[in-house]
Amino acid sequence: MPHPEHNSTHRNATIFDTPRQGMCSPESRIEELETQVAWLTEQVQARLLSAVPTKMVLSVPELAARWGRSDETIRRMIRRGELRTVRGHRPYEIALSEIYRFEGGQQAQANRKEEAAS
Repeated sequence: MPHPEHNSTHRNATIFDTPRQGMCSPESRIEELETQVAWLTEQVQARLLSAVPTKMVLSVPELAARWGRSDETIRRMIRRGELRTVRGHRPYEIALSEIYRFEGGQQAQANRKEEAAS
């Protein structure tokens, strides 16, 4: 939703480009700033929502890059059953839920080792 004081056709204009009509009272300035903050909040929320990842699976090379491992290491983990793949997909694809499950288990294991060492 464009700022009420802006022409929606001017995409490069900012909310701070509105011309000033002389000095205004502190109350009206506060009201103006509150309107600008509300508009900025809407813009940030819209951008955050558009940045939500839509990809629900990662390929072996993508997962290898994420974990800093080789593609072959990821394939070995799949063959050993440490990672489950999406059924019927070749080349292998690993669901984000599986990646999160594995990462959570790895973190829990690291925490247990750390506690045992203390």
